Parts: sequence; structure tokens; C-alpha cells
Amino acid sequence: MVNYTNGILISGGAVNFETSLIGRSARIVFKLALALNDKGDYYPMWGTCMGFQLLCYLIEGVNLLKLTDSRNATWPLKFSSDVKGSRMFKNAPPELMKILSTEPVTQNQHKYSILIHDFENSSLSEFFTKLSTNTDRKGIEFISSVEGKKYPIYGVQWHPEKNNFNWNPNYEINHGTNAVIVGQYMANFFVNEARKSQHKFPSLEAEAKNLIQNYKRVYFSDGSFFENYYIDE
Repeated sequence: MVNYTNGILISGGAVNFETSLIGRSARIVFKLALALNDKGDYYPMWGTCMGFQLLCYLIEGVNLLKLTDSRNATWPLKFSSDVKGSRMFKNAPPELMKILSTEPVTQNQHKYSILIHDFENSSLSEFFTKLSTNTDRKGIEFISSVEGKKYPIYGVQWHPEKNNFNWNPNYEINHGTNAVIVGQYMANFFVNEARKSQHKFPSLEAEAKNLIQNYKRVYFSDGSFFENYYIDE
């Protein structure tokens, strides 16, 4: 499927990185993405929340996650000095950067994080440029946004998509105008990265058969969680 797609997004969730289907699949795709980019075949990857953590696991080879008090929280970002030269944010309007750094527009829904010390003293700091951090309710600082130094591989510990698309009333999600603008900017950034890929399906028929619209979308929630399932009927 990598040969037919323009990029891969690994979503949030909660799985075993080693034994789960998504963990095993991500390992394969990650290796393929590195090989493609090494050959000059532009192929971006994005990890959100667990997806970011999974990328870190694949890079480091061990699980560096530590407990943090960071579930159901919406915070501004603390940008690093490298953010101005980053691919992710260098073309962002100043108004958007001000929103991200001063307003609670990044939704966090995780109880594990990559701590600053562990990031800086591992191969993660060689692979990724640190773009932002956050501090949990107990004052523990963790990595919240990164991008690959050599590869178009990106990760955020927060959820850009929730501002625009998740309306579970039991969760602290900012749906204000500025929060929606942030979510749209992040989506546009990764889609523009994917546009740099020249991959395509061999035919329109093959592409149509693989569209997610072929599957029935079902939303599940008991108030403590929320998931979307796509069912092949």
C-alpha cells in the first residue's frame, strides 16, 4: 500500500507497540518510508499521540514512556528555539504562532509521555528536532511536537484533529475559532507534505476500492472513551 499512498498517519489510541497489528504494521511502513526517502522518493509520516509514541519506540528500540498527569487537558505550546526554522511552523502566520503559544488550543489525552531528559539522552534527539514541550499538572515537562531532521517524519503528543471533529462533552476540547484554525493549519501542513509524493494507484478502479468511504463508520462511546470503527459489511 505504501507504493500507492502519498503518506501515512498513525493515529492515537492504546495498543501494545510490539504485538499489536498496528504496531507490527507501523514497523514495516516506517522502514519502507526511511528507505524511500533515502532514495529521494518523498514519503511523509505523521504520528498523533500514541502514533508519536510508537514512532519513538521504533526509533529508540525500547519504550521510554513515563507516567504524566496529562489526560483531558488543553494547553498552549512552549516552543523551542528551533521552531522558526522548522518545516512544520516556519510558514505559519505570526497570529497562529501566538495562538499556539498563549491559548489553550492543543488537546492532550495521554497518561504517558516522552520526558525531556529521556528525549535528550537517547537517539530520539538525533532523529528528531524538538519543536515544543508542555508541562503536566504536576510540573513534569514532556515533548509535545517534533519533526525529523533528515526525514519528513512528524509527531505531536497532542490532538490537532479534536478541535474540529470531536464533540464528546466529557472531554476538555477547545472548539473556539482559534482552536479550529490551529486544527486546520496542522491538517493543511501534512496534506501539503503528502502532495510532494508522486505515488498513485495503478487505476481509478483500484483507488475506488480502497477508499474509506466503502466502509460503514460507527461511533462508540460510554463517556469514558470514544472510538470510530469502519466496518466492512
